[in-house]
Amino acid sequence: MKTKKVTITAWQSAWQTRFEQLRDSLYSQLDGLVCTIEHVGSTSVPGLAAKPILDVDVVIPNNEVFETVKAKLAEMGYFHRGDLGVSGRESFGYIDKPDLMCHHLYVLVQDSEELKRHLGFRDWLRANPEDAAEYARVKLEAAERFSEDIDAYIEEKSDFILQIYQKAGLVNSSDVSANAWSVLINRYSLSVTALDCQRLEPGLSGCNVSTPEGSKYLLAWEKTDSFSRSQESGTPIFNKEDVLPIATASGKIVCDLPRLRFALFESKEQARRFLHLNKGGLKMDNTQKFSGKAEVYQKARPNYAPGLFACLQQVFGLGPGSVVADVGSGTGILTHQLLEIGARVFAVEPNADMRRVAEQELGGVEGFVSVNATAEQTNLPDGSIDFVFAASAFHWFDPLAFKAECQRILKPGGRVFLIWNESQMPDEIQQGRRAIFEKYSPRINGFYGGHKDKPGIKEDFFDGQLGEMHFSNAITYDRDRFVSRALSSSYSLTDSDKHFDEFLADLGDLFDQFAVDGLITTQQETVLYFKADPLAQICEPKISN
Repeated sequence: MKTKKVTITAWQSAWQTRFEQLRDSLYSQLDGLVCTIEHVGSTSVPGLAAKPILDVDVVIPNNEVFETVKAKLAEMGYFHRGDLGVSGRESFGYIDKPDLMCHHLYVLVQDSEELKRHLGFRDWLRANPEDAAEYARVKLEAAERFSEDIDAYIEEKSDFILQIYQKAGLVNSSDVSANAWSVLINRYSLSVTALDCQRLEPGLSGCNVSTPEGSKYLLAWEKTDSFSRSQESGTPIFNKEDVLPIATASGKIVCDLPRLRFALFESKEQARRFLHLNKGGLKMDNTQKFSGKAEVYQKARPNYAPGLFACLQQVFGLGPGSVVADVGSGTGILTHQLLEIGARVFAVEPNADMRRVAEQELGGVEGFVSVNATAEQTNLPDGSIDFVFAASAFHWFDPLAFKAECQRILKPGGRVFLIWNESQMPDEIQQGRRAIFEKYSPRINGFYGGHKDKPGIKEDFFDGQLGEMHFSNAITYDRDRFVSRALSSSYSLTDSDKHFDEFLADLGDLFDQFAVDGLITTQQETVLYFKADPLAQICEPKISN
């Protein structure tokens, strides 16, 4: 991958003057051949921080005059670089023009879609200063994170650019072909010479991609249709080397847009094998599974065992001053307990409903930082975290992408811990609950507990070196908490479902059948999983009270 220093500076009024100087120089040779010469890109938006490089569009009336314009530009010291994978945009370079500001020069036909996007993006930011300010923030953060990698910098700001395109009506968020072009160029840094997208089945498309280096194959999933929903419970198989998707410029395994998700492969055969291993699907938006359930989740879900935190402090060195990422933090149950021992906790949670409850509960607590982000893209700085935790959440993640993200954000020697509260509720109660869910809930999946339904997932994550510790954590339910615990499940009915009242009544009857003096007390363990090493063996790996 090519690298280039990324430097963002405050906007300068001189940039417009330097553009006018360049424009006049071009007009002197191209007069009568061009419609207009436009200042586009970030330097054309007053107040917008930018790389100090002009973007200039030479607009021609039709393709018939292109060769003449090309020859005239050659006389001026420019050379043709082709379209660089962007259809309808011919790029020109130069060797040395010390009298002119550094610039990118493009030739576009006046009715081209690419020109429409250039002008529409510029005009939107000029008319909407709040969006321009946000774009500046995005660019500055991307430049800080990827200061030596222009491709990764471009990818990092692509989401925001797409948002503006959609606001300005410049792109259809469901158009697979148009978005595939953008993704391949801006996320994968490819020069695309040809793209042929075909619908494989409802919600799934495949694209043959031609580049100067050879062919590739792009899969595209539509996030909001029946195909995506039918595959929601599937887990992507990313631990098979021969079906690993090609990473984007910044290292992401899949590329997410608001309505589409993409994965790029070296060949169509690899893509087919990937689909076969995944039974045709890629897990879709798990971040919304608990929407509308945050309050009941906070009310019903238990804390983690006190013995867990004693062990983390004594054996692994967690304590006051530790910088922690609680990924998939939900309503902040683990976050709260980590804050109590003096850690600074970045609570990473993509679900707005869950995050809101955590912020209400913990917003005034010293050391608490709420982060709106996913496990696969936490938006935390490189090498900034001592310990990463995923409590009752890892089974919702893309494990390979999460692993790569952990490696990025952890300090040298940092650790990842996976935690679950594992119920030992009597079989007859478990069977009764399952029967009720199967009777009423079409969403039921993974009833017996997330990671247990996915053999080997933890072992693969920790490279076959799985350590395990158990801590007693008994829980007592009254009737309300027993019912609420069922309602907090991802697959539970909500009050908008048709048979919700009957569902509640059956859960209440089940509690009454087994309660003693209005309570049910069950054994439960908090289980800690980690990458085993000699240090970790100091702590007894089985039951710790």
